[in-house]
Amino acid sequence: MNKRLLERLSDGSYADFIGHFASSRYEFVGIELFDTDRSDYPIGHRMLASGHQGRVRFSLSDILDAIQKTGANAITMIHNHPFSSKFKASREDIDVTERVHQVLQEIGAKVVDHRIYISDGRCLSFVEEGIGRWGWESVEFQLRGADSSC
Repeated sequence: MNKRLLERLSDGSYADFIGHFASSRYEFVGIELFDTDRSDYPIGHRMLASGHQGRVRFSLSDILDAIQKTGANAITMIHNHPFSSKFKASREDIDVTERVHQVLQEIGAKVVDHRIYISDGRCLSFVEEGIGRWGWESVEFQLRGADSSC
């Protein structure tokens, strides 16, 4: 996938960023960035990687870099399953979220949700589905953004 597209989606509007997950033929991985001490709205978003089904790799250093540059202390992970209509997180989705959460805890940040967009346009939220044990029940703010359907 074209690196310029990833940069454009990272620098573009929030609606374009989210819309790409719901409508793309390629798999994408991205994050929303939050400073939970100041606002419950995203302070930024970053597209991390793209690729073909099941072959998307991203670097934890990209997440750490985005946190450092924005002053964020929380992220929502976002990716899509463009060729699936299964409304279920995979074991790998859960394991990756756990690993990212562990790394972020070391710097005083956290994962507050993980959303997966599937081919029919639905969105699965780990928080809403009760997936994982990352302390989400202690999140005292309501995450807000352009996408309120998930």
